[in-house]
Amino acid sequence: MHTCMHSSDGACPSKIQSLLTCAAAGGDIAQQPAASEADIQRRIDAAVEEAQEESSESMNDLLVCLGQEEAKVGRCGGSILFGAKRLS
Repeated sequence: MHTCMHSSDGACPSKIQSLLTCAAAGGDIAQQPAASEADIQRRIDAAVEEAQEESSESMNDLLVCLGQEEAKVGRCGGSILFGAKRLS
């Protein structure tokens, strides 16, 4: 019988892939060691940090787009006012 274990440093890039590989090899996935509370908290903290970084990048992208749109509106508004003055 195949017994699946994580690497010695506890790193596991893909828990699902590890479980699928274990099951495909005929192993008992129930024998996998349970994660400690500290390990779970570390994973949660890493996920939160990653989500915050992605959110920050997305917000910056939106602010850049907003600035570009405001510039377009300003140019269009200026063109309309300039055209109206020429007609009068």
